[in-house]
Amino acid sequence: VRRAVGADRHVRVRRLVLPGRFPAERYDAVVVAEVLYYLSPCALRQVARDVAAALRSGGRLVLAHHRVDYPDFVQHAAHIHARFLAATGVRWRGVGDTRTGRWRVQTYERR
Repeated sequence: VRRAVGADRHVRVRRLVLPGRFPAERYDAVVVAEVLYYLSPCALRQVARDVAAALRSGGRLVLAHHRVDYPDFVQHAAHIHARFLAATGVRWRGVGDTRTGRWRVQTYERR
């Protein structure tokens, strides 16, 4: 990701251990990929609240996850994005949805 954004001084990349201490800054975009189904329901709710608090009004949230279950998942992949969004406690507007046989990538705008 760092290589993709290059020297763009307006882009900051953070890699976090979740759940855990979330940065205090506010962001224009947050990407959550390949992690939600590994979290317990309690941890998912905490991460959802942290992401919502970190995202500016009008900011974009990208969720990218498998659509099929794997043995090491703590939660089922089906509806993981809906569970995450509901746990944020804020309103979202869907602005993109891409599906393949295995993947789903959804983009939302915070209202």
